[in-house]
Amino acid sequence: QKAKAEALAKEKQEKEAKEKAEIDAKDRQRRKQVLLEEQALIENCSKPLREYLMGNVIPPLIKGLLEVCKQQPEDPIDYLAEFLFKFAAEDKPEARKVEAKEEGAKTSS
Repeated sequence: QKAKAEALAKEKQEKEAKEKAEIDAKDRQRRKQVLLEEQALIENCSKPLREYLMGNVIPPLIKGLLEVCKQQPEDPIDYLAEFLFKFAAEDKPEARKVEAKEEGAKTSS
């Protein structure tokens, strides 16, 4: 009778372990699915921001960074800030958009 009780206890433990493993596997699968959905949502939401940055911020920033590399000023941050202020004062947003579209057409050709 003691052996039977031990066998039942062991069987119960194995069953519980199997159920726990199944639950854990389902939980991992759910988490993976949620992560994929969140990544897709983040990417979709970030498209307008990415387009804005690529059209308005990145081109002058790259020009400024290249100028910093050429000049190698003692205070590169201040130099870059001055470059961007000067760029903003001289350049109109419409011109930047046209220039970005032209550069995009060059790279896609």
